[in-house]
Amino acid sequence: MIRLLISAVIILIIWTISIIQIEPTSTPPPMQSPFEGDTCAPPCWFGITPGVSTAADVETALDEQADDFHWSRTERSNNQFDPITGLITTGEYAIGWKNNNYLVYRIPTIISIKSGVVTTISATLNQDIRINKVLKILGTPDDIRMTPIEGPKFIINFIYISPPLELRFVEKYDGLDCTIETVPLHFQLAIMYYLTPAYAYEAGESEKQPNLLRISEGEKQVPVNIWQDWLDGKVEGDCGDAWYELPETFTFPELPTLTPVPSVTP
Repeated sequence: MIRLLISAVIILIIWTISIIQIEPTSTPPPMQSPFEGDTCAPPCWFGITPGVSTAADVETALDEQADDFHWSRTERSNNQFDPITGLITTGEYAIGWKNNNYLVYRIPTIISIKSGVVTTISATLNQDIRINKVLKILGTPDDIRMTPIEGPKFIINFIYISPPLELRFVEKYDGLDCTIETVPLHFQLAIMYYLTPAYAYEAGESEKQPNLLRISEGEKQVPVNIWQDWLDGKVEGDCGDAWYELPETFTFPELPTLTPVPSVTP
């Protein structure tokens, strides 16, 4: 009897220790905005969310950020306006940064409106933000692409499935050549695209792939294992050689199934 009791106690102690030693599954931290002063996390940008915000919401949010932005309703022939309120029902808002010291592309941020609701935001960066910082605040992307552009320069795109985001990084013009060892610090965020799930997950006109996963000319996919080797310093050499060694085929991440939602009245 005593032996049985001792055995039971030992089993209980071992079981308790094993439970204590099991680490709980860690959950990734919530996304944050890479834009300084933006307290609204993706898919929201400065209080504006694709698929949710109306044209009235856009103008209110931009007016509240008057110290940061100047904006206008773009004058395009295909823009449509509400005859009573003057708000855009279909068209675009153009937003410029008042502080554009680090503006990579000297083009405005564009907010597209369809049927009175925001469909996409193409937000240009006015801050010097590199790949290493984006990885910390947004986490590892679901898809990574690399594309050669003029000269020996490259673009790197990050794609996040949920919420649907696309980030475009360009090489920092610091006079240094692009090498795999310096990728996290060498590439600067230039544009961040915020998309509605309906637009992101559906194929565009004459496209085989969903808009979020469309393939550009010369673009190659960087598989996750290769990307991690780059970050871990296991690969050396210039970006041109690395791009040449990337696979010619793409393995697309799985997209969520869209749930029909009621239309929003602007």
